[in-house]
Amino acid sequence: MISASASSARTGRTINEPPPGSDRVTGNSGSTVSEVTSRSSQVESLRYRGGQRGPAGPSTLASGRQPVQRGWCPHGRTPATSAPGGAVPHDNDDTHDETGNDDTGNEGSIGIIHKTPPFAVTPNLADDPARWSAFDWSSARDDVAGLPDDAGLNMAYECLDRHVAEGHGDRVAIRWLGRDGRRVPITYAALRDSSARFAGVLRALGVAPGERVFVLTGRVPELYTAVLGSLRHRAVVCTLFSAFGPEPIRQRLELGDARVLVTTSSIYRRKVAGIIDQLPDLRHVLLVDDADVDGTHTDGSGLVDALGPLMAAVQYESTIHHTAPDDLALLHFTSGTTGKPKGAMHVHEAIVAHRATARWALDLHENDVFWCTADPGWVTGTSYGILAPLALGVTSVVDEADFDAERW
Repeated sequence: MISASASSARTGRTINEPPPGSDRVTGNSGSTVSEVTSRSSQVESLRYRGGQRGPAGPSTLASGRQPVQRGWCPHGRTPATSAPGGAVPHDNDDTHDETGNDDTGNEGSIGIIHKTPPFAVTPNLADDPARWSAFDWSSARDDVAGLPDDAGLNMAYECLDRHVAEGHGDRVAIRWLGRDGRRVPITYAALRDSSARFAGVLRALGVAPGERVFVLTGRVPELYTAVLGSLRHRAVVCTLFSAFGPEPIRQRLELGDARVLVTTSSIYRRKVAGIIDQLPDLRHVLLVDDADVDGTHTDGSGLVDALGPLMAAVQYESTIHHTAPDDLALLHFTSGTTGKPKGAMHVHEAIVAHRATARWALDLHENDVFWCTADPGWVTGTSYGILAPLALGVTSVVDEADFDAERW
């Protein structure tokens, strides 16, 4: 099922249990989507533009087409053919303004979305007080797999190896949309393999568990490889917003005691090369695109290498070594608007909260297709754009380009 944007999914919301044959809409970034219904006394509706609301039937689209009848009414009270509003999707039309009205004076329809039976999914958190009031974090903790042989708890294992071990390695983990139009599906097994090789690179470079690896790229596949490979190696990973200028980057690398920086050749030249001498503790800069490097060093610093040749040369690191639940995993920085950025540290056991909130607040199911629009350089884009959906076996859409409605 494809994600959509709405605001009806928040922790603590109640959602009506749909009968067999129903479906839901999930989706978006840091807010999210869930069911179109909440409490039995109200309808949380999604707006579709261009329809005329009829008093007792499905809407007539502005194009003159009659919408297709769509099965069950989420509240179980009103047939789809007589649902108020009867909102249905229709093709893009630039005659509609931000309020949902079009230039013919028709009011955009607001109502229940009726889903087709083949895509039926029961919500994780139904409108059942016995279920949502009984939730406790110990049960959420029991839901994670943990490393084999009681070797602890590691985020990378929960996000990748667990699914491969359960026979889902060929499931698409990331559907990557390149800025140049490329479409690349990346399976859980492929992402596990690339992250294991990145962990091997860190080992070969002498990076110790607990040392900091910073990632400063756009939304490219190598970002996800580096984040999960760092977690696999038990390094502490910090993603940075790629639109930062040199000074915000320098502050965070210095405050975070960075040992490794993963970035692109363009970002390095424009934003990092000029501050490299102010970062005496930085030992390695790994460029994910090696078009202009020869696989060795590209400047006088002796720090810069192309990641590709290193990945090809190292041994695959198949084993995740013992990881204590309270070992540091993630470092997130505040925006620094009232002073220096502050670093917030997260441990490997935080994956329990990522997984639980994705399931109960975002209502994600393992076969969902989910698009988080938050940039991975910020906490929402890491927690709910990388870790949470992978922990639940969800397919994530990742768009390298800036959002453009026409492009979609």
